[in-house]
Amino acid sequence: MTIELSSKEELLNFLDEFIREISYHSGYRSITTIMKNPAILLLSQITGFQPGYFGVHINSGEYVKFDVEKIKGIRDILAKQLP
Repeated sequence: MTIELSSKEELLNFLDEFIREISYHSGYRSITTIMKNPAILLLSQITGFQPGYFGVHINSGEYVKFDVEKIKGIRDILAKQLP
């Protein structure tokens, strides 16, 4: 799946919706699920961070979920830095 966004506003709206979707997710068994997410791949491409950076281990490492705070932080940085 390819995500095509043509403006800063589209990108920020996309990230806002993604953050809403993931905010209450309980977690996955493997970081691979997060690393293969198209939104995470887009953020990774924009920031240069590895896709795994956007995951956080929970329940003593048994599960992993999206690190919503990191994603929100990246969204805020992009809002300030993109023309």
